[in-house]
Amino acid sequence: MNETTEFLVNHVIPDVPIRHWDLTLPPPLRYLLSYDSELCTAVINIMVHTIFGWQRRVAKRELGLDNVGQAIPAAITAIHRVGSAINCNLHFHSVFLDGVFVQKTTDEPPIFRALPAPSKGDIDSLAWQICQKTTKMLQELGRYFDADAVEADKLAQDHPLLAACCTASLQGSVALGDRAGQRVLRMGDYVERGEAANDDQAHGPAHGFNLHAGWRVSADDKKGRERLLHYILRPPIATTRLTRGKNGNVVYWLKTPWVDGSKCFAFEPLDFIAKLLPLIPPPRANLIKYHGAWGPHAAIRDQVVPRPADGADRRGQLSLQFRQKPKAAGNASTGDGGAGIKRRDRPDRILWRDLASRTFEVDTLSCEKCGHTPMQVISVIHTPSAAQLAAVSNPALHGTSSLWPRPSRAPPTGQMQFAFTRKAA
Repeated sequence: MNETTEFLVNHVIPDVPIRHWDLTLPPPLRYLLSYDSELCTAVINIMVHTIFGWQRRVAKRELGLDNVGQAIPAAITAIHRVGSAINCNLHFHSVFLDGVFVQKTTDEPPIFRALPAPSKGDIDSLAWQICQKTTKMLQELGRYFDADAVEADKLAQDHPLLAACCTASLQGSVALGDRAGQRVLRMGDYVERGEAANDDQAHGPAHGFNLHAGWRVSADDKKGRERLLHYILRPPIATTRLTRGKNGNVVYWLKTPWVDGSKCFAFEPLDFIAKLLPLIPPPRANLIKYHGAWGPHAAIRDQVVPRPADGADRRGQLSLQFRQKPKAAGNASTGDGGAGIKRRDRPDRILWRDLASRTFEVDTLSCEKCGHTPMQVISVIHTPSAAQLAAVSNPALHGTSSLWPRPSRAPPTGQMQFAFTRKAA
């Protein structure tokens, strides 16, 4: 999350206003897209191109352009698979340029122009367009909801257990154990809901295609961009809200109580594992998509992305990459610019020490024996021998008379530790 946010803020998104768009899907479609990467990408393309088309039309009308091709939008979409109750809830979070890049001729540099905020009518209209286009695509592919369930459900044919866990997760029921098929246990204070609340929950716009676009970040708010990107790139589960009940159940607390008063969910250990399985994305599936001017092959990408100056903003300047193969058994290459070490300049990568410092607020180069003196590479040993290890472990190099490095400890044993910070039944 931190590394990708750093990359996007410094190397992709310039100082322009951006807007957060998110799309939730009806439950049957979530099941279809959960393990079909190509179909999921097709639905994302429908959403992005529909919003792009609206932005181009507005830009032509408001900016007096000759044609919609002179307006170039941009977007980054992150695929989320998890709901607030650790349930399978496939939805999309996107960061759109809150405007367009205008380029009337290829000789002119693109210029950013802001656009008016979308109204509620615009958002509802876009949601219906996405619904209709997605329905048409599924019907053409024979994957619509009225298709033969046996032929359409490839997941159930290839992985029946995973399909059962995914279905139970979507339905909010228990997949495995003595309570299989029953509703997941909820805890909290029961709240009587009125008819208005029930109607809002039962009748969503566009048959379950809910589109929102309410969070805007101004051009000069870099911290706001970082907060928005942290939000759309956040991890699927907040471990700080995961506790262990006195009866051995795993309890997951909601960030805010639901309208019915639910505050947390309780899972038996086996069912908790079953709940985690559908949250794992399929292999070789990209969870971040780039579109428009921010796409990797966009014609104007090099003209609109920021280019940090040399110095603190460039990342990976001092990273080391060991590419040289060992010359002979027992050879050791030194770390002060000697053979075996090549430096590379990768501005799109951040040093691990900087990433650890930013994420966990720890200095990985600080030695507990040497105080705050940065540690240095002493030697690179490909096929160590006793004599070479003794030379590297010379106490004189570390300012201590104790044995260095210390003997390796045994791997940790025991069960996963949970924090008992809240009362749980």
